[in-house]
Amino acid sequence: MVDCFRELHAHKDCTAYPHDFLDLIQERMIIVESKDKDPTKSILRIRSQGLRTKLMKLRDQCREDKSYYMAPTSRVPAFQPLAAVKAALNKKALEKVRAIPPIEKMKYLRFHTGETRTTIRRKSGGDDQAS
Repeated sequence: MVDCFRELHAHKDCTAYPHDFLDLIQERMIIVESKDKDPTKSILRIRSQGLRTKLMKLRDQCREDKSYYMAPTSRVPAFQPLAAVKAALNKKALEKVRAIPPIEKMKYLRFHTGETRTTIRRKSGGDDQAS
């Protein structure tokens, strides 16, 4: 997925608007939430109100500056890969993993060494956090 974002950022016609929108998606939306011993380092997805605010700012910038969405510009994405997240798989995910032939598992599922974070479990239907 990181390569896909890189390709989109590298497109010759990419303007500042899609760059900013891609950054928002990659850095705040399609991430695994995780907690850290230091709460200021915990990683959370953007909530709907925060997303609405960000999207309105992007819209306002388009209204104020035509070049923001019209002038192609190159930008090296600032995205830094996050530490791996240790998470318990749900029943459906476990079934899918168990169904993968062993030779295929070796090809796609690798052991991880290094820093890891712990996932944050959320109660269904709300923003309440539970460890």
